[in-house]
Amino acid sequence: MNTPIAPPLATSGRTARWQLRDGHALLLLLIIAVTHFYGVLSGGWRGDDPAILWHAMNSSGLSAFHDPTDWQKLSPNNLTPWITLSFKLDLWLAGPDPLFFYQHQLLSLCLAAIAAYALGRCWLPPAWSLAFACLFLAGAPTTAVVEALMTRHYLEGLLFAILAVIAFVLAQRRQHIGWAALGALAYALAATAKEIFVPLPMVLLAMPPFGRLAERARLLAPYFCVALAYVIWRQYMLGGVTGGYAAGHALDLPALLTQTIQTFAGFPRLILGPYWPLPTIILAAALTFCLSKRPAGLPLTLMLGLCLLGPLVPLVFFPGIHSPDRYLFLVWFVVSLVGSLSLRFAALHLPSGKLIQHSAVALACLVTIVPLISQDSAVSAVRQTYYQEYDVQGKFMLEASAEQAWIPSPTLTSTYWFVTQLCEIKRRTGQSCPTVLFKGVPAAMPVRQLYRYDPQQKRMLDISARLEAEIAQTMAVDETRPLTARVSIENGHAAWQFGPYETGQYFIASASLGRYPVSRIGSIKTALTAVPLHLQYESPEGWTTRSPLLWVKPGQPINWARR
Repeated sequence: MNTPIAPPLATSGRTARWQLRDGHALLLLLIIAVTHFYGVLSGGWRGDDPAILWHAMNSSGLSAFHDPTDWQKLSPNNLTPWITLSFKLDLWLAGPDPLFFYQHQLLSLCLAAIAAYALGRCWLPPAWSLAFACLFLAGAPTTAVVEALMTRHYLEGLLFAILAVIAFVLAQRRQHIGWAALGALAYALAATAKEIFVPLPMVLLAMPPFGRLAERARLLAPYFCVALAYVIWRQYMLGGVTGGYAAGHALDLPALLTQTIQTFAGFPRLILGPYWPLPTIILAAALTFCLSKRPAGLPLTLMLGLCLLGPLVPLVFFPGIHSPDRYLFLVWFVVSLVGSLSLRFAALHLPSGKLIQHSAVALACLVTIVPLISQDSAVSAVRQTYYQEYDVQGKFMLEASAEQAWIPSPTLTSTYWFVTQLCEIKRRTGQSCPTVLFKGVPAAMPVRQLYRYDPQQKRMLDISARLEAEIAQTMAVDETRPLTARVSIENGHAAWQFGPYETGQYFIASASLGRYPVSRIGSIKTALTAVPLHLQYESPEGWTTRSPLLWVKPGQPINWARR
C-alpha cells in the first residue's frame, strides 16, 4: 500500500513553535525600538541637516551618484550620495517637514533592527537573536546615529550591509549564485551609503565554513566585482580613492600611531561608561574561549578587526573620536553580534545543568546591559542639550524677520554651515533671514532688535534693552597685538600655521564661515575656492585680537604678520 508519507508531527510542530517564537520576538523588538526612540520625532533641523537638505533641493537625487560636480557641492571628502537620495525622497513625499524626516528615520531603524534579528537567526535561536538586537539598540553609538538625520546613511547603509551578509549565507548554504547576486546588489547600495561598508567582501572571504575554494570564489565574485567598480567610481567622483578629512601629507606617523593606540584602547570606556572593565573582560573571555575551541573563526575575527578599525585611523588625528558617536556605530554592531555568539557558545560549554547555564548568561547580560544603558542615558542627556541649541535657534531663524538680529551660540558659530544653508532654504520661500552678529565680525545690516540664546532657559531672549552694550562687547576685538598667519589652498587641501602664541584658541571668522575654532597648525581637504576671512586669537586671559580681512585663494599663499 503506497501512501504518501507525511512529515513527522514533531518536526512540523517544532517548526511552528519556532515561527511563533520568531513572531513574538520581532513584535517585542519593534516595541522596544519604537518606545526607546520615539522621542526623536520631536527633533528639528540639526548640524549638517540643512546642508544635506539644501543639496537635495538642488540635486535631482540620482545626479549625486554620477556627477562629480553635483556631489562635491556637498562633500569633497566622502562619497555618500545615498543620503542625498534619501532626503530627496522625503522632500518629494512631504516637503521640508522635519517630522516626516524623523518618521522616516524611525522606520529605517525598525527595518535595521528586524534585519539584525534575521542576521542573528542565521546562527542563533530566537531568544539570543533578540538579545543581540536589543544589545545593539541599547548602545550609545546607535542612539547617536538615530537622533541625527544627517547620519541616516549609517543606519540605512547598515540595513543594506546586513541584507548582503544574509544573502551570502544563503548562497553558501544553498550553493546558489542568485542569492550572491542579490547580496552584491545590497552591498552596492551599502557602499553608496557610507564607506565603512566597502570592506564587506573581505569579511565574507574570511567567514567560515570555507568549503571548496572554487565554490567560494564563485559566490564571492559578484561582491568583489562591485568592490572593484566602487574603486573606479570613487576615483571618478572624488579624484582619489582615499578619504577622511585631514590632508595625508600632513600626518605625523609616529604621533598618529601613538594616538591611534590610545584612542582604540578607550573605545570600551566610551561605549560602556565608567563601569566598562567587567563587561569588557566577560566579552573578551567568551570570545577567547570560543576561538580556542573553534580556531577556524580566528581569521574572521582578525579580518573584522582590520576592516572595522582601519577606516577609523585617519579620523583619530582629525576630527578625533572623543564620544560614542557615529564613528563607533558599526564597531558596536559587530561587538554586539560577536559578543552574543561568543556568550552563547561559552554558555553551552559550561559543565553544569541548564539552571547554571541560564544563571551565568543572565549575570553576564546584566553586568553588560546596565552599564550600557547608564552610559547611553548620560551621553544622550548631554547630546540633547547640544541639540536643543539647534532646535531653538533654527526655529528662530525660520520665524524671525530681516529687521531682527541675533547672536548665535558658540555651537552654531563653529558649525556655521547650519546657519547659511538654513537661510538659503528660507530664502527659497521668498522670506528674508535675520541678521547675524558674532565676535569680531560686523553685522551686515543695522541692528535694531537683538536676540541671544539662553542655555539655562533653553530659549531665545530679547536683549534689545542693552543693544549698544551687547554690540560693543561683541566688537571689542584688539587689532594691535602680534599675530601671524600662513595659509594656502593647493590641490583641494587647505594648510595653515598661526602664531605666535602656543596656548589659547585660534579662530577663522567670516560672514560665510562663522567663527570656527582651529588648531595652530593643521590641514584639511576643502572645496573652497576663494574666501575672505579674519584670523582671530582668544587668549587664556580673555582678550581677543584679530587680523585685517585676508583673501584666501587657491594657488596664492598668504604670509601675513603683525609684530
